[in-house]
Amino acid sequence: MLYVTTRDKIDAFTAPRTLQSDRAADGGVYAPFQIPHYNDAALSQLMGQSFGEVVAQMLNLFFACGLTPWDVDTAVGKNPLKVAGIGNRISALQLWQNLEGSYGNLEKSLFNLLCRVNQYPMERTSWLKISIRISILFAAFALLHESGADLSQKPDVAVRGDDFSLPVSLWYARKMGLPIGNIICGCREDSQIRELIHLGEMKTDVDERILDEAERLIFSVLGLEESVRFAKIRENKGVFKLLPEEGKELSMGLFCGVISASRAQEMIPRVRSTNGYTLARDASVAYAALMDYRATTGSNHPSVLLEDFAPGI
Repeated sequence: MLYVTTRDKIDAFTAPRTLQSDRAADGGVYAPFQIPHYNDAALSQLMGQSFGEVVAQMLNLFFACGLTPWDVDTAVGKNPLKVAGIGNRISALQLWQNLEGSYGNLEKSLFNLLCRVNQYPMERTSWLKISIRISILFAAFALLHESGADLSQKPDVAVRGDDFSLPVSLWYARKMGLPIGNIICGCREDSQIRELIHLGEMKTDVDERILDEAERLIFSVLGLEESVRFAKIRENKGVFKLLPEEGKELSMGLFCGVISASRAQEMIPRVRSTNGYTLARDASVAYAALMDYRATTGSNHPSVLLEDFAPGI
């Protein structure tokens, strides 16, 4: 796969460049030159494969690294994910089923695997993290399919949104053909992510990692001209504003709920007492946002909750 930057769509870069630094010489972040898409037949075939098979195929697509399913299974195990029912048509995808009880350990193991296979200096760049997340999302949906979930209904997916790479990863996975409905983000108070999604504007005096992912999303949805305009505004710590039609296009299928720390904490005993399920702290933020989305829209659509940490961590 070839890559370009969010500030120049002329020069193309190979995958190794995206694994050496977060930013190119022009200051932009890397994004696919062309987003690959799985049609129904290809997706159906993929959904019938094991975790190792799916992750190896996806990472080979992104980085042409020659991984085998055996490589992946050896690095992370054959079944590092689990699906659990929460009730109210919600399934939890537990991405923390390892000794450390965190998704971060799964990501680190795959990063170390890529380092061994590629045999050149690598960094855990933002694009690498997104690519690993996309690969695991495809494998997780294969597990959902195996569990009997009807993916033709395109379940909504809820995730904590303060790490903006998570909803951006979901956006890419959906663009690639993964049957995802709405992407629901749970963010803390004073979230500029919510301002961007729902108001079409964003203060750029915030965490650089959030700005990088916002720039990547703006580039992928609205094109080079808008991402370059965003880059100029962020350099001056100004306020980026979209026209109404651009804001509507950017926010299509995205929802952000702003959840206070106290409300997120309240969700844990409430869900445990009513549904018999213990949420992790990060998942409680996403769950509360999903409840807000359902209350706002009246939806009771099948939904998936991504859990990156074991309860208690």
